Amino acid sequence: MCLLSTWKTYTGPIIAAVLGFSFLEMLIYNFVPAILVGLKVWYAGSWFFSLNTKKKPMSKKMMKFEELWTRFGERNAALLAPIFIGIPTYAILAKKLGGNFKRTFMNLSFFTLLWCSVFYLATLVFNLDKYLNIDSYLEKAEEFQEKHSNDIKVKEK
Repeated sequence: MCLLSTWKTYTGPIIAAVLGFSFLEMLIYNFVPAILVGLKVWYAGSWFFSLNTKKKPMSKKMMKFEELWTRFGERNAALLAPIFIGIPTYAILAKKLGGNFKRTFMNLSFFTLLWCSVFYLATLVFNLDKYLNIDSYLEKAEEFQEKHSNDIKVKEK
């Protein structure tokens, strides 16, 4: 899930720009689902943490992340989260480290919007559609889908 969220933050806006989606459409298809998944994970994480009543010592990775969290701050972590660790992973870690819900999601929303906007606008400004031949990938996907649906029909008979 983390990797899909990370992918959605930068590849989604690039694909949306190449396919001619408006800025609002790009936000609807990329930004909104990413934040909704973050919210879902925040609440599911609190439920999951309530199930685990035993106090276990923190792992080395969690201790290292907490050190970075305190050293660089929540805002810098939120700046890098959408493109490096993913929104759901950041939401879980922020919840685990006692982050404030409102501040966490204000920062996360702002920086996810920022990254989506940067990649969308950079694609348009630098004409990356010349270098990304998305149409050929779409044609291949349609061919694969047709072949797969024909294989399923043959198996059903």
